[in-house]
This record gives sequence, C-alpha cells and structure tokens, in this order.
Amino acid sequence: MKKLALTSALLLIFGIIATSQPIPPDSLYLGQIPPGSQRKIFNLFADPGYYAVEKIAVSPDGKEIYYEETNSIWISYKFKYYKYYNDKWNGPVNLFTGYYCLSISPDGNSMYFENNNYNDCWISDKQGAAWNPPVRFLENFNVHSLNYTNLGNYYLSSNPAGCLGQRDVCKLITENSDTSVAGLGLPVNSSANEGDFFISIDESFMIVMSDKSGGYGSTDLYISYRKSNDHWTNPKNLGTSVNTSGDDFGPYVTTDNKYLFYESGYSSPSSIYWVQVDQLIDSLRFTNFLPYVRNQVPDQTAVIRQSFNFTLPDSTFIDDDGNNTLTYSAKLTNGNPLPAWLTFDTLAGTFIGTPEIIETLNIRVTATDTAGAAASTSFKIMVKYPVSIDQVYGQPEWVRIFPNPTDGLINISLGELSGKTAKIEIRNPEGEVILKSTFLNSILLSFTDKPKGLYLAKVSFENCMIIRKFIVE
Repeated sequence: MKKLALTSALLLIFGIIATSQPIPPDSLYLGQIPPGSQRKIFNLFADPGYYAVEKIAVSPDGKEIYYEETNSIWISYKFKYYKYYNDKWNGPVNLFTGYYCLSISPDGNSMYFENNNYNDCWISDKQGAAWNPPVRFLENFNVHSLNYTNLGNYYLSSNPAGCLGQRDVCKLITENSDTSVAGLGLPVNSSANEGDFFISIDESFMIVMSDKSGGYGSTDLYISYRKSNDHWTNPKNLGTSVNTSGDDFGPYVTTDNKYLFYESGYSSPSSIYWVQVDQLIDSLRFTNFLPYVRNQVPDQTAVIRQSFNFTLPDSTFIDDDGNNTLTYSAKLTNGNPLPAWLTFDTLAGTFIGTPEIIETLNIRVTATDTAGAAASTSFKIMVKYPVSIDQVYGQPEWVRIFPNPTDGLINISLGELSGKTAKIEIRNPEGEVILKSTFLNSILLSFTDKPKGLYLAKVSFENCMIIRKFIVE
C-alpha cells in the first residue's frame, strides 16, 4: 500500500505540472525517430533483470506512454509510465505491480489489465492525474487482451463453449444482469491461437495474432476489417515489413492509426517494435481477400437407381470480394475425377446424376476466385439401397424369400428360373454388407445369431438385379 500511495503521489505531481500545450511533433513517442514502412525497435527502459514486453498504450493527447515489463521467465510483471511535461519526457515511474496485458479506454481515463492467471480482468480509473487502485472488472471469464471501443463494446480473447482454437477473439455480451462472452467465429478465429489482438476504437479493423499455415513465423500479425453486416473479413497477413520467422504478438495501434507497436520474440531478448501502418491498413483493404470455408458441407445420401440432385449451400464458401467471383470444381479426395454417373455444374455448384452401384464417394469441392485464390472442403455422398420399399429391377416373382418374416432360417430361391447361377449380397439393418455369395437355384441362410430388424437381399443374374427385403424377428 505504501508503494501504491507513492506512485499515486508521483502521478499527481506529473499532472499538476503538466501543461495543456500540445506535444511538439518532434517530441512524440519519447522523441524517438519514427519508423517508415519497415519496423524498428522502440526503446523502453526496463529494470535490471526485466525487459519490455507485450502491450503499449498511448494516451489520446500523446503525452503519456504506458508499457509493461517482465522478468526472463514471465512470472513477475510491472506497469511503467512516461509523461511529457516541462518540454521533455519524464519517467518512467512504476505504476502497478503484478498485472499485465494493459489497454486504455478511448478517452484515456480507464485502464484494463489482468493478473497472472488468464482469468479475471481488472480496471483502474483515472482521478485527476492519478490512477485509482485496481478493482476487479470481470471474474472467471478467462480474460486476455480486453479492448474497449468508442461504440461502447468490450472485446477480449477467451475460450467459451464452442471455441474454435486455444483462445478466440470474443465480444462481451450483457443482457439485463447476465454477462457472457461470445466468440466472433470464422474467419477471425480459427483452430490456431488468436489470444492477442487489438481492435480500433471505431471498430473499423482488427489486428490479430495467429499461427495460421502459410505464415512467416510461429505467430504472425493479421488484419481483419469490419463488414457492414457486423461480420469480419478473412484476416490478411501484414507481411514481412511487420512479421518475422519468430513470434510477433501483443499488437497496439495508435489512435490516429499511424503506428503499430508490438512485441517480437517471446523470451529474452525480445523487444518492442514499431512500424508505420496507416498506408498498409488502407492498401490491404483493397487487395484480394482469400475465400474461405464458412460452413462444412453435410454428408449426403443417394439412393441407387434414383435421381440425385444436391446444390452447395450459399453459406459454404465466403469471398469478401463478393461471392459472385467464385467458380467451383469437384473431384474425389484421392484426386480422381467424379464417377461417370455424377456431373457437377461449376457455376451453380450443383451435383446431378443417377447412381448405378452401392458406393461411398469422398468428394472435395474447391472454390476459386478471380485472382486464383482457392479454398476447399470435403464431404461424402453415400449411395445406399432404399429401405422403405422393395425395389425390383426384373420380375419380383423371380426371387422368392421364405419364410418372411423369419426367426432364423431363410431360403432364397430363383423360383421359375431354376438352373440359373446368381450372386447374392445381404445387408444388415445398418446397411453393412454381411454376406456375399454365389448360388445355383437356391441358398439356405441362418440368421439365428443376427440382430433383429430389416435386411436387404440383392440378387443379380444375367442382366437383372432384384432387391428384396426380409425381416428377422
């Protein structure tokens, strides 16, 4: 408590002697020479045995810079604070100990952070020039990287029910007295870890950490833009001017969207970097978005000798450049073409055909945009016998099954077609083939050890195929 009182007193002194004059441009950001489109280290003081990490936050007037430091094994944390007054930068001053991953409200009067358990969120409000002692803001929400926007929304990373990855970007939902978190879903979130992110105060874009395939390092920074329907675009990698072959995380973008601050590297000697991104943010908005799979295609069932027709749902693939830019292709997952009976309309995304044999097709559908970028998903078409009625291709009296129903033994014969050799295939109530054989005239089968239920017998000879059902009681 004595340390906290001393810190508050120092901050109050800072506030009393600070002037209302705007900070000169050449003194912004501790007077360090700003970067261009290539990143550079942003130098911050750290106590011996500590180094600057993760999140930085800058007050709206640019006169206060907050950051955090940790020891080499990431178990001891401190917040530090610089303030500009008397025409120079003063500090840093220790602000709080034992908290990390800070963010500041758009008006600069509230600070959010967490303690070292990825569980609760804490808040400190500014009173005059001093920060009040932290109080718990959210409890038991597995909180990380909480952001508050000008639209009055809170965003955080967490792992709620239905989480796609280790941590998802989520929105805080408050209804009456109930508070919950809801993941933003695809495409912002993925099976990867999107634990660190930054959302602009107007919610026009988001910078998110992820370790998606095709990136440059262990984790990269990506940008996603808010769409008019409140969904988000497929994130785009910020490229090699920002990302490296290591870990890049802990993003923060200044209020004017000009500079991105972030940490590169995970253990000592990682550093805080900054890079000018305003032009990059604007330009990436107008480059090609990669299509992605929004919803998996459900497996389909077809019936032998019956017409099959299936069109891919509109929500299967999303292209943020517009779905009318997509064309489709389909083949088997092993790379072979579709069977002769099945055709695919590449514009409508429709499968049409009449299956002739019992089979399961593993199909891969690919959607390609006008720039040649593609996304793929797989599903099955399972061709089955009908189970509700007899299907006869030939004369039904040619095949006799008796007794039917049966409590065990059953005789299947060719009746009037004695002297013919036939093939027989029996399927159980689950549709699995349990017997294949060849017989002359007739065959006697025992089902005394089989489950009760509906069975199908397919008898084939010459150019005929007859499918009959029988019941084991």
